[in-house]
Amino acid sequence: MTRLTGGCRCGAVRYEHTEEPIFQLICHCTDCRSASGSAFAGVLLVAADRLSMLGRDPKFHSVIADSGRTISRGFCETCGSPIMARREDAPQLAFIQAWSLDDPMVFKPAVEVFGFRAHPAVSPVGSAERFDRGAPDLMRSAIEAHFKNRS
Repeated sequence: MTRLTGGCRCGAVRYEHTEEPIFQLICHCTDCRSASGSAFAGVLLVAADRLSMLGRDPKFHSVIADSGRTISRGFCETCGSPIMARREDAPQLAFIQAWSLDDPMVFKPAVEVFGFRAHPAVSPVGSAERFDRGAPDLMRSAIEAHFKNRS
């Protein structure tokens, strides 16, 4: 999978990403659950400079997540579909909502974060390792390795 495509439900917002995701995860934090409208959010961390918007740009709304960080969430202003998120402290990254992919079956989460907030009906997903809070060492290592190796 070196090319990811996706967008919103109505087709106004479209994107393409041209390299492998850096990291894939499930987040159970309150903000991600609310933004996804589900029990958790599936997220692919990707290099922002390899992400191209092909249709209308998403509209962004900023919130404070359980981590204490400001997250800007992008959605289609026509149909409301969640598309992606950004963080001011990590401008090199974009956080694509897995369910916005044209083929969400390519989503293979490595970890689940904020597991202490997981709804009791949600069992651990596949082989993903569940963490009570975040998994910063794993994610930081993957991000550093990605940008070091892509020159």
